[in-house]
Amino acid sequence: MFASPISANPMSANPMFANHQHGRHRVGSQLSATTLGRIAVNGSHRSSARGWSWLLLAFCLGMTADAWALRCGNYLIAEGDSTLKLTRYCGEPVDVEKRQERRAVQVYDHGVGGYVTEYESLPYEIWTYNFGPQRFMMRITVRDGVITGMESAGYGY
Repeated sequence: MFASPISANPMSANPMFANHQHGRHRVGSQLSATTLGRIAVNGSHRSSARGWSWLLLAFCLGMTADAWALRCGNYLIAEGDSTLKLTRYCGEPVDVEKRQERRAVQVYDHGVGGYVTEYESLPYEIWTYNFGPQRFMMRITVRDGVITGMESAGYGY
């Protein structure tokens, strides 16, 4: 019969793991210098992979922060879209709240001979869309004709 190229221990087929047995390392000539360095520093070549796994998980969780999109018919409306697109595909909102954001600005005053704090008022609007009791209402923040934020407002009525 033919000899099987697959051994009983799949790790023994790879020279990198030839001396790896039951989670313990037997440092030998088959391990690379990089792996030996990881074993010496970390105690295990697996801890490096574990570190990357945590980093990837943290990155993915960071990417999920408040990325809303609103579906109107076959169209998606997202942050950065214009209010023209929003009203074209979703219609007029049921409510528009006009608000002001007060922002501090440092301005040099020649009379005082230094910087003083002045406040500027930046207008923005919150548009509320109610799609009925089967869907969530959406509150959309609009600044200068551009969608800058979206949040769910619970089920509609």
